[in-house]
Order: sequence, then C-alpha cells, then structure tokens
Amino acid sequence: MKRLNLLRRAAAFAAGALMAAGLAIPALKTPVKAADSVDMDVALCFYSFGNAGTVERGDTVKVTGDGQYTVEFDCAKNLSDDAKAAGDTAITSFVAMYIQDVAPLDGKAAESPVATADIVYDSIKIDDKELTIADTAPASAVKASGIFDTNKPVNGWDGSVVADTDIVWDQTNHLIKFAGVDSVQKVSVTFTLSNVTAKEIETQAQTEEGTTVSEADTTAAETTAAETTAAETTAAPAAAEGEGTNFPVGAIVGIVAGVVVIVVVVIVVCSKKKNK
Repeated sequence: MKRLNLLRRAAAFAAGALMAAGLAIPALKTPVKAADSVDMDVALCFYSFGNAGTVERGDTVKVTGDGQYTVEFDCAKNLSDDAKAAGDTAITSFVAMYIQDVAPLDGKAAESPVATADIVYDSIKIDDKELTIADTAPASAVKASGIFDTNKPVNGWDGSVVADTDIVWDQTNHLIKFAGVDSVQKVSVTFTLSNVTAKEIETQAQTEEGTTVSEADTTAAETTAAETTAAETTAAPAAAEGEGTNFPVGAIVGIVAGVVVIVVVVIVVCSKKKNK
C-alpha cells in the first residue's frame, strides 16, 4: 500500500510538473480535401449595363460539380433599382456578359471554392432567339485570382464566343449590343462544366487544454492535490482555449515518462535506505 501511494504521488508529481511547464499536446493539422461536390452559387452578370453603368445579375444557380447548367437574366425581375433609376428598362448595351460566383461579388468570400473548372457554352438565347456560338472549345472558368468568373460569352475587351453576325461590337468604347434588336428583355445561357475540382483546405481541430493521462494517473493527481496545496500553487494556469503548442507530442510523452521514472527511482532508493 505504501509503495502504491508512492507511485501515485510520483504520477501526480509528473502531471503537476507538466502543467507547470504549460505544455499541452497539440492537435495535429490534417489536410482536408473538400467534398467531391462543390457548393457554389453563380449568376449571369452584365458589366457596365446600359445607362446606369452598373453590374447587373440574374437569379443564382447552384453549381455542385461537372454538369450542364442554365443561368438567366430577366429584366422584369432582375433589374436593380439603380438601373431603373437611370432609365434602363431593357438590355440595350453592356461591356461584358459573363457568369460569376456571387460570393466574392457580394464580399462574402475572397475566392471561389473550386480550384479548376472548364466551360463550354451550349446555348445562348436572347428573347428566345438562338445566337450562333462560334467558339466551342473548353476554356478555364477560374481566374488567376481564384474566382470563378467566365469573362464571357460576350466581352467588349476580350472578344466573344458568339458569332460576329449576332453582336455589334464598338471596340473603341468596348460596348456590345445585340445585332438586329434594339432592346432585349431576357437572356439565357446554357453551359457545361467539366474538370471541376474543389480546393483543398486545411483545418485544425481545437486543442484541448492540458495533457490527457490515464484514469489512474488522473485519480492520483486529484488525490495529491487534495492532500497538499503546493501542487495547486505551482500549477500554471491553463492555456487559453484554442491555443496549442508546437512542441512535439513524442517529446512531451518522453518528458512525462522520464519524470515519472526519476521520481520512482528516487523514492524506491530512499525507501530502501530507510528500511536498512
């Protein structure tokens, strides 16, 4: 019984020493790959729209991975108050028509959740009139900034995937108009995404304060703490929640084991001397 008590005191001493040193076993950083299906809301947008010169956008469509999607802009429900105040009632001119992740547009994210995505335009309609698509080659829909932004199908700076016969391009002012119509009420774009991959993100589990020890060691530490106030006064306050340490887990375990062994040896030696 005496030896058991000595061992308990040794374990408690080791635990107290570890707490006093302020050491905590850190949670391991685990690289976590986002799910195969992404969750991204995109919309058909117009840059420098009509008289207002605003950025206008249609209803959002959720992109979850490879597949075909359709986005629309309908003046009857999507025109902003600024555009209406400027006298815009229809799509008359713009600098660019493109598809974008709305989270960065709204300031809710710095980047889009996709690392790669290739786009092919399948159909472009203005008021139910089908436009001719001249470029059907896949193109990257993710910019160097990390934002999903197709930059097309029509762009007054970079050109268009639509045939020249269907648009009027003022290259001096970078303005685009649809050929043969003075105003358009509705535009729909159907497109196919491929090679959609999610970005890898790193998460770190919250680090629990202190060191996990066996139930017997914990009981011994609690018993010793109740018997003496010295351990209470020397124990360092627990680290703030969420804070960890870069000290290796193996080193911490080694220190604990070493302290226990040394204390046990000292106690045993002293006990033998006392018994002589």
